[in-house]
Amino acid sequence: MKRILIAAAFLAAFAANAQSNKPGKSGFDNSPFDISLEVLPANYRGHDCKRFAAALKAAKLSKDEYETSEQYTLRTDAWKSNALVGNVKPIDSIAFRRDPSLHLEYKYNADEKTLNVWTPEVNKTTAVSGKLSNWDAIDVISQKESSYKAANAYGVTRQVSKTESKVCAIALSGVHYVPFQYTLRIENIEPSKAKSIKDNLNIFYVGNIDSPYIGTIYDGTSPSLDIPFETRWTGDAVVMRVKHAWAVDRRTGEVLGKRDF
Repeated sequence: MKRILIAAAFLAAFAANAQSNKPGKSGFDNSPFDISLEVLPANYRGHDCKRFAAALKAAKLSKDEYETSEQYTLRTDAWKSNALVGNVKPIDSIAFRRDPSLHLEYKYNADEKTLNVWTPEVNKTTAVSGKLSNWDAIDVISQKESSYKAANAYGVTRQVSKTESKVCAIALSGVHYVPFQYTLRIENIEPSKAKSIKDNLNIFYVGNIDSPYIGTIYDGTSPSLDIPFETRWTGDAVVMRVKHAWAVDRRTGEVLGKRDF
C-alpha cells in the first residue's frame, strides 16, 4: 500500500509539472512562464495581453493623494503577492507573443548555416509616465483602412492610404532604441529548415511586468510625396521589463534562438 501511495504521489507531481506552460481553454497560458524551457507546446500563444492590460487598469496602482507613502507601499506589496491573471502573480515571469501578422525580415547564410531575423526599422516610441519607451504590438485587435487625397504647399497631390490599428502592446521598460530594431540569430539551421521557418516563426518577449505597469499607445507615421502612407496605432501597453526575445518554431514549439536585452 505504501508503494502505491508513493507511486500515486509521483504521478500526480509529474502530471502537475507537465501541465505548466500549457494553454488554458482560451488558448493562452494561465501559469507563470518557465524560462528554463527549450521546447514549448506546439502553437503556444503565451499570455493574454488584453487580460493583463485589463487587470492592471483595474488595479488602480497610482498613489492616491490622500494615501501615505507607507499605505501605498503596503497596498502594492499586497497586490504583488496575489494572482493577477489566472495563476500568474505580478512578480512572476511571463511570455507575450509578438503578433504573427507583423512583418519580420530574414537573411540566411548558407556557409555558416545561420539565420538572422530582425524587426523592420520602425521608430516606435510611446510616452509612459512622461518617459519615452519603445513598444511592440502583441495583439492587433482591429484594423481600419481608408484613403484620402492630400496636397502639399505647392499643390502637388497624392492619394494617401491610411491604416488605423487598435492594439494591445508592451512598452519595454529600460530599453530605448532609435529606431527600434533588434536581431535574433539562429545558429546551426539547415537550408531546408530555414526556408520553411519563415512562415512559421513566433517571437516571444520574456520577462516581468514593471512599474508603472500600464500605459497608452498613440503612435504613427505621416505621409510624404515619396511614401503616401499614413499609419495610426492606439491601445493599451503593458509595461514590461523584457529579459529575452525567443525565436520559436510555431509547429513544434522548438526554441531556435534567444536574444538578451
